[in-house]
Parts: sequence; structure tokens; C-alpha cells
Amino acid sequence: MKTGFLTQWQTSYSIKEGYKWLQGESRNVPWSKWVWNRYNIPKHSVIAWMATLGKLITKAHLFGIGVVTEKMCLMCGLQEESIEHCFFQRKYSLQCYVKICRRLKLSATPMDHINSSWKKWSRKYACKRKKSTCLVVLAALVYQIWCARNCAYWEKRIPRPEVLVDNVMHSVCNRVRQLINSKWSQGEKDWLEELARIQ
Repeated sequence: MKTGFLTQWQTSYSIKEGYKWLQGESRNVPWSKWVWNRYNIPKHSVIAWMATLGKLITKAHLFGIGVVTEKMCLMCGLQEESIEHCFFQRKYSLQCYVKICRRLKLSATPMDHINSSWKKWSRKYACKRKKSTCLVVLAALVYQIWCARNCAYWEKRIPRPEVLVDNVMHSVCNRVRQLINSKWSQGEKDWLEELARIQ
């Protein structure tokens, strides 16, 4: 039994306070707003969370623990496969990123790390719903790039960047359409439909 249980509530007890006590101290992290955005598709959130924490299993990681004998990138073969390389330095990822930025009407400034890129993306829109949608696109992009990497590893093929970007936009628009309610303005609905149509 956790210490403090018997002495904590000698006079009164509430479930809310008991639950907070059980959880213990937790620290707030700035990236939680985009990783655990309610608009996100859950599997996209999990991969974005692992990427943010640096916990995705790349070849560099596997090489470090002695599982593989080579740590070069599966998709380009030019550099060591790290999380930074997978999402920000590889030519394939940069092509996908530029195409997504074009669709969102964002300036395609180079991303240096996943923990800073979401801040740049969320500054574009003042509207909360548009900002949340933009962050969903980032989580979907991270997920799809990771899927393309896994496809290169397991199936020995790489989807074209255009196909990956279409998959991102299709999944995001379908997800966000499910969340539209009466609070959405007509302008926000039109923006989402325009986003779905842009090629």
C-alpha cells in the first residue's frame, strides 16, 4: 500500500482527491497539446509520442544494442538512420514536408526537430479548430513517414511522396469531418473542404 494512505483522509475523502493522490506528481510537457490533440487519430498520436520521446526503434538504435550490423538509412542509404534523419534530414521526408506545407499554405521552413516543428505549425492559424487540424496533419505526417520507412524495411518498396501526402490529407480530412459540430462556422467547414480538394 502506498505510504500516506491511512493518514491522508482521516476526516473526509473524495474520489477526485484519491485519484490525484494515486497518480502522484506529474510534469507538464509542452508537446502534449499536439501529440494528444483530440482531433488526432489515436495510432498517429502513439507514433508521434514515441518520436517526440526518441523511442522509435531505428537502425541506429538497433545497431547500438547489437541487433543489426548496419545502421545506414533504409530509404536513402546515405546517413545513419536516426529519428532526426528519418523525419527531418532525409530527402524523401523533406519532399513530403514541402508538399504538406504547400497544401496548408505554410512556409516550408526547414524543420530541425519534432519538438520545435509543432510550434511553428501551430502559429500559422489563429482559429483554434484550424490550428488543431494543422497539428493533426503533422501527427499524420510523422505516422505516414514512419509507415513508409517500415514499408521500405519489410516490403522493400517506398511509396511516392505524392501518395504519402494524399494519404495524410485523406485521413486527416476524414477524421476532422467526424468532429464537425454546430460550433463550426461555415468558413471553417469551407476551409476543411478546400483542404481536402487541394492537390
